[in-house]
Amino acid sequence: MTDNDTVGRKPIVLPCIAGALCIASLFIIGKAGTAFPEMYRDFGIDPLPWNIRVISLFHWFWTLPLGCLVATVLLWGSRQWTRKRSLLVAGLATVFAVMLFFAFAFIAMMPILHMSS
Repeated sequence: MTDNDTVGRKPIVLPCIAGALCIASLFIIGKAGTAFPEMYRDFGIDPLPWNIRVISLFHWFWTLPLGCLVATVLLWGSRQWTRKRSLLVAGLATVFAVMLFFAFAFIAMMPILHMSS
């Protein structure tokens, strides 16, 4: 593949979707990270479990720029890398963003799951 094949190409759809998903996932995690400790304190769960103390470290003012940085790298990569590599990286970023969101939700809901059993 020559340099002319990769330079100036338009980004493909998957890196755009993966970038938007990373931004949304990290922003939601950042917004919810500050809400869960307050919610559990309102319900009288004190001291907070270790997982909720860890979750309280997530804030939108650093997760949102991190999501934007990941999206920027994905879009830049879609123009610089081969199509195959771009699809692989974007696919992995999509899977990672979804897994991170579900892991965050599971860890955040752990005290509720323990109370119901």
